[in-house]
Amino acid sequence: KKKIRYLLTGNRKKRARKRKWKKGWYFLLFYTIVVRLPQFGDIPRFDGMAYYKMLAEACQNYDFTLTGFLNGFRMASHPTQGYMGLLAIGKFLDPTGYTGIMLVNLVLVCITSYCVFQICRRVMKGVSWKYVTIAAVVITSVPSYLGTFSYLNPDTGFIYFFFMAVYSMLYSRYILMIFSLLLLALTKEIGMVIAAAFLTGMGLYLIWNKRKEVVNGITKRRLFYAGFAGILLLLGAAVAIYVV
Repeated sequence: KKKIRYLLTGNRKKRARKRKWKKGWYFLLFYTIVVRLPQFGDIPRFDGMAYYKMLAEACQNYDFTLTGFLNGFRMASHPTQGYMGLLAIGKFLDPTGYTGIMLVNLVLVCITSYCVFQICRRVMKGVSWKYVTIAAVVITSVPSYLGTFSYLNPDTGFIYFFFMAVYSMLYSRYILMIFSLLLLALTKEIGMVIAAAFLTGMGLYLIWNKRKEVVNGITKRRLFYAGFAGILLLLGAAVAIYVV
């Protein structure tokens, strides 16, 4: 009877904890969407309007070939195929307006907010879900993340893809990490620098902690994925340089 009671109460406690964490994430998701709804009436200006016109022209002239993608979505002499390639989905869905682009941007923001929430949860291990949610709200409210939502600029992609890469690394989702870093590397030249620094730091950390295995020649899965990610990034950089 004691064992049965323990199993029943233990399961209830686990379910209660899961509900609390879900409550925190749902609140962050609600906040993320609501505070950006007023920005849907904004019109891109200055550099934002320039990028919008280039994106519209790239979508209009796109011939659905790899060369056409690499050349067409390279804007203002920058390798912007990663971020602009995703926003192009919204432009194809709404050829005459700006709403489609903002909807795709909103999806990216929601995904990034989830990554921020999970990063805070991992970093603030043992802390109440309420404080983790508050920390995530604060981080997702900084001007470079909240204020640039309606301003079309490739620099915004740095934030999205970087948090996705960090989340993927912390939770061992290495395929997603490789994809996020590849998008980051193809979002202006500084994205390549950030991705290279990310991989360098991760590689040094893994080598230091697995130095015995490295010395003995034992292949580890993490080292393999890090090396594979580095190869993809080098290929992406080579393609971007070639397009230049």
